[in-house]
Amino acid sequence: MNIMLNTTDSSIFYKVEDINKKKELENPNNSDISNTYSSIGNFITATESTSDYDIKKAEATYFNALFNISDKVTYLILHSTFEDGMTNPAIETVRHIFYQSPYIAGSWLSFLFSNNQTNDKLISGLLRIIATFDKKYSGMFIPMVRSGLSDKSTLIQEAAIMIIEEWRTKECLDALERTVLASQWVQEYANSVIKELKEELKEAC
Repeated sequence: MNIMLNTTDSSIFYKVEDINKKKELENPNNSDISNTYSSIGNFITATESTSDYDIKKAEATYFNALFNISDKVTYLILHSTFEDGMTNPAIETVRHIFYQSPYIAGSWLSFLFSNNQTNDKLISGLLRIIATFDKKYSGMFIPMVRSGLSDKSTLIQEAAIMIIEEWRTKECLDALERTVLASQWVQEYANSVIKELKEELKEAC
């Protein structure tokens, strides 16, 4: 299966294993997780080279490194507690990974999101982590937000609205206004966010 990275020229393809052939998730202990994540910086280093080959090689190295720890990150997200206004090991780890190289890590997160659609807890966790990213990266994740809003899971819909509530951009407002939510309480939550953003964005004009 080929994965196209969301880089500036969108032309880089890497070969990865078929997601359906992955082994059942193991339960790594805390030290195993810590060692894996603390060494993530070793997979990519700042380079002074302006060579396209060197840059793409570094990007490929980082993406492959992220793919190789996908199961461990998945385990960490599934076993972390998400509470409003609080951080947790999953948030801290993924934020560290993301800010090392936002476009490469963004493509990896999109890969995790697309290939775990039946895992409501994981998808909602990913969305809640993404909500902590700076809103200048919001354009990268609007497709995930829209997908989350249209999901039948109220857990995922709520997490998608949390992103919109954090980033507070017109694009997020547009996505939320175009969505009809099945659950009454989620729709009420969405309506309150829509009202806030409309007033806020109107004042900003």
